[in-house]
Amino acid sequence: MINSNKTNDHQGTESPALEAALVPLCALGSIRNIVCLIPEFYNLVGLECRLGEALDQVDFSVLVTKRHASMLSGRSKNKRWEDLAQSDTRWAIVRDFACEWEKLGSTLHHWIPFLFLEVDIDPELDSVPVPSIFAALDSPLVRPDSDYPEERMPEIRAFYQSAKILSGRKLEKDLVEEIKLCFSSLPPDGRVLHLGKMIGRGHQGIRMSANMQPDEIITFLKNTNRPVSLLQIGSIIERYKRYMPVEGVQIDFDLGCGISPNLGIGFSFNDSKTRENFFDCLIQRGIAAPVKGELLKNDTSQRTLYHVKLSCVPQKQETAKAYLGVPSCLIYR
Repeated sequence: MINSNKTNDHQGTESPALEAALVPLCALGSIRNIVCLIPEFYNLVGLECRLGEALDQVDFSVLVTKRHASMLSGRSKNKRWEDLAQSDTRWAIVRDFACEWEKLGSTLHHWIPFLFLEVDIDPELDSVPVPSIFAALDSPLVRPDSDYPEERMPEIRAFYQSAKILSGRKLEKDLVEEIKLCFSSLPPDGRVLHLGKMIGRGHQGIRMSANMQPDEIITFLKNTNRPVSLLQIGSIIERYKRYMPVEGVQIDFDLGCGISPNLGIGFSFNDSKTRENFFDCLIQRGIAAPVKGELLKNDTSQRTLYHVKLSCVPQKQETAKAYLGVPSCLIYR
């Protein structure tokens, strides 16, 4: 997903096109074949690139603001979108979410300023896969003084309702309690950033993304009974702590039955030296292919690095993905 926190001191390096090491031509061709069927929502699109040596998978995302909700809901009568929505019954979930989101006065309209549609690119497909949806929560900066999560964190209502719509059914009591536990276990300056649902993957859980300080992550994971290796996560945090921004880091995890024990840790960069050192570390550890790591030390006129996510899997070395912002003119043509 595109993150609004981006490095500002790497602009201006000219590049004739997206580098093939990051976005192979076959992947770019597949993306273009698919996005020609998607209405243009925004002037900037997102590309998700795996950084491993032999990992060429590139996924695609678009940021959708409230003014485009009517297109997703079908109210704008966009022919391309209507055809897409009728191609798979799972698109009805996207439409149902957008219908509630665009209602003035609704909980979703109040607390969700924008969302992302993320598509897993498959070169074998000639149609648009059903996307994952990630909805941003506009969490308040000042919290009311209350012991009840619903009063202290009123945006939790939008999380409940979004999870219900995206799941296509009433939430199980255990999931409601799990959501409540995660909100109530946030540190004082912690915030829930997004919730997501991998509709097209048949994923049963709900993705939660939260921001907190590195020193607060282990306590949060422990208090919320996350099925992760605390020893492994603690070691990873210690190893990369020097590269984490002072405003905190994003962690991604799944809620619900049959959830994955994986944990994602996101990094954004406020200065060039930290960014360069981080990619040097990934190269040295064999997590990023040297050519990819070297390219991502700087932005170009064709792409901007928004953040990098380390995926932590129990008993395995962490892997990395880069989330890039790209002018839509490179894609929509």
